[in-house]
Amino acid sequence: MKSAINRHRFLVVLSVMLLLGLHCNVVRAADSDIYLKIESFTWTEYDDQGTRLLKESGPIYTIGSSVRSDLSGALFLGVNAELFGGTVGYDGQTQAGVPVETDTDYTGFVAEGDLGWKVHLRGKATLEPFAGLGYRWWRRDIKDTVSAIGYEETWWSLYARLGAQGEYAYTEKVTVFGKAGLKIPVITENEVDLSIIGLSTVKVEPGNVTSVFAEAGVKWTRFEAGLFYEGMRFSKSDPVTVGGAQVWQPETKADMFGIKLGMDL
Repeated sequence: MKSAINRHRFLVVLSVMLLLGLHCNVVRAADSDIYLKIESFTWTEYDDQGTRLLKESGPIYTIGSSVRSDLSGALFLGVNAELFGGTVGYDGQTQAGVPVETDTDYTGFVAEGDLGWKVHLRGKATLEPFAGLGYRWWRRDIKDTVSAIGYEETWWSLYARLGAQGEYAYTEKVTVFGKAGLKIPVITENEVDLSIIGLSTVKVEPGNVTSVFAEAGVKWTRFEAGLFYEGMRFSKSDPVTVGGAQVWQPETKADMFGIKLGMDL
């Protein structure tokens, strides 16, 4: 467990250093902004028959920053980093099938980078196809109840991004924009801390399933507001033996809907 924590601390520090270094190198030619996101978050897990085992839902809050720089001609680089957290309601059951209601704390961060190509369309419209990579790390801490013992999971996912974004300058000060694409997970791991019940930490690898993301909104001078959706999909992991028993991550889905408010720096 300690080695996993140290590894993720290293990745956090490395991500921050890369982002700071990139910002210092391109800030003269770059657009940068800071933004807040408030989302309705839903996490669900299913058994092999497709029956829902649990559902978590509630608000998650995010603060983020993005930097965009023109590299050469129409080629551009966009990078963003986010920190998020919140407490959501848990509606599930014990291994024996006893209903359980409690809370789950979420904390985590996201780092993404995209390379794109800007195409000027007819009039005041532009279209920008892009491709990139993303890394998402999050901790899922299920709280104890009087009838069940909670536990903690630490997830991370490395994924590819493929999509397009566009803008239309409606007036000199007002621009409408949209973005949509695919998230294609490459590697996903979940480390489950079972020390509270006398077992060791176990690592499972959920299957990677493609999901979608989308965003649309309006920019006015230095400010922007928009709506967004982001999904995550993971198929059932292979079972792992720990303490004489087999454990696995069930089929899992996450959906994030919300609003985003930003300002250019």
